[in-house]
Amino acid sequence: MRARAYDPVSMREAEQRYPKPCASGELVLCKSPMEAIEGVEALFMMTEWPKCRILNFEILNTRPKQPVMWDGCNLYDPDRLKTSGFRYFAIGRGEALT
Repeated sequence: MRARAYDPVSMREAEQRYPKPCASGELVLCKSPMEAIEGVEALFMMTEWPKCRILNFEILNTRPKQPVMWDGCNLYDPDRLKTSGFRYFAIGRGEALT
């Protein structure tokens, strides 16, 4: 498994802990949120920083190989993600009752 990561605040610390790309390419530290999602299988949202919060989902769902997101911060409206073509899993949120 490979991971691409971006966080606007912790990248400097991550670069110090992982100064070279892993030989197997298992971890790639990216310069932007859009770079981080390039060619990925799925998205895991684990930060609430504004730069990561405001994303264009119509563009986003063309980047991952499969538009699916696990949101550990419950940042997004599930209906909006569904309308944008994502399978969306909000961690800790119950299923909507119909």
